[in-house]
Amino acid sequence: VASSHASLDEASGEVAVRADPERPDAIADGIREALARHDELAAAGLEHAARFSWRSTAGTMLAALEERA
Repeated sequence: VASSHASLDEASGEVAVRADPERPDAIADGIREALARHDELAAAGLEHAARFSWRSTAGTMLAALEERA
């Protein structure tokens, strides 16, 4: 279950149950949904996470620093 704020869009993609962090009832509903969809979300989450790597992050950071040099 992740916050519905836009800052988590890339990190969670379409594989997280999103909930309004200001509403306890929405968080509770999100937890119930995530538990009901556990197998589906776990598999999709691993696939989504595979898109990210330290090597890719370092390459992006290096490119940004070289642009500013």
